[in-house]
Amino acid sequence: QRSLLRDSTAGERYESLIKLIPCQMAKFFELYHDYTKETEPPPNFHAWSAIGALSALLGKKCSIPQGDFTVHPELYIILVGDPGTKKSTAMGIAKNLVKSVESVKLASDCGSREGLMDEMSRNKVGNGANPYWQSAIFVDEVGDLLGGEHLDQSMVRFLTTIWGQLLYREVTRKGGQVTIHNPYLTLLGCCPTKWINTKLSQDVVTDGLTRRTIFVLENHRYKLNPWPIRTSERNRMLGELRLEAKRIHAIDGVFELSQMAFDFYCATYYQIQQSIEEQEAKTQSYFSSKHVLILKLCMCLSAAVDSSRKVSKQMVEFACIFLEQSERNFPDIFSAVGRNVLKGYSEKILRKIKAAGKSGLTKSVITKLFYE
Repeated sequence: QRSLLRDSTAGERYESLIKLIPCQMAKFFELYHDYTKETEPPPNFHAWSAIGALSALLGKKCSIPQGDFTVHPELYIILVGDPGTKKSTAMGIAKNLVKSVESVKLASDCGSREGLMDEMSRNKVGNGANPYWQSAIFVDEVGDLLGGEHLDQSMVRFLTTIWGQLLYREVTRKGGQVTIHNPYLTLLGCCPTKWINTKLSQDVVTDGLTRRTIFVLENHRYKLNPWPIRTSERNRMLGELRLEAKRIHAIDGVFELSQMAFDFYCATYYQIQQSIEEQEAKTQSYFSSKHVLILKLCMCLSAAVDSSRKVSKQMVEFACIFLEQSERNFPDIFSAVGRNVLKGYSEKILRKIKAAGKSGLTKSVITKLFYE
């Protein structure tokens, strides 16, 4: 089944994923899928956008403790694709769902690192025993967030450092000190493949930011819809999704793995760690902490099922499959990261030739398609 997922189209992969979900896990994702199925973005973009919404809704009041280390469900997810693949459409649906819960604090649509820190220092969520300070970032262009043409290393360091911190403190250039207690930052953004290939250097890819980030690549729209309409049935589904969002945001406490889930997770952990040397150098840092992403996904999946905070073996298995869906495209996403600035173009041409099958492509066709 996993090999079939790797070789099928985006739509087929998502349909296969739905079939792999245990019956009791299907409600939230089937509802989200039914609500978005007539839209143009690839279903895989919608699936990961739903995960991004779950991550923002849960907040830092949810956790899986591991001795001195505690895992919370914050996630950085970036939808990657060529212009026109409707990345922002998929992201926008998830953003609007999160906005329907007023107590979830969203970041401003655009702003500086210092502005983001100021916002977080004021965005307190909850008044009980475990309050946290939140910003949920939803951004159409991750490149703008990270500095545009010239990568803002200070923003990269901020996103890397604040991940999982109990206290974040920084003295700003204006001379003031910003203190963020128990910060909780999530990111769901969009990015063209070209930006990653041309703007992310080797050291950025191998450092802590990309180790914490899930990249989801799709290069084709799922379908064409010249005139989207809002039907009464879609309005009903949106109402149900908003009720689900409120239920999920109310979940508070420790998530527990069943014994079978715990055993499967431990076996998976050893398997991942023992195979790190087999991965490409620029993705080894990601695989070194993949087990943490698995636990974060498990909390999101558990919350999608019900409010019991129970994690089953099936949820751990599905979290692994979900991540494998994004990992299959690492060679394409990071193809030009390194010294050869033309590698991204050559990889794109090679994919086009392979897609033509045995008939191949003539030199004149290739020249016409890739003249620039």
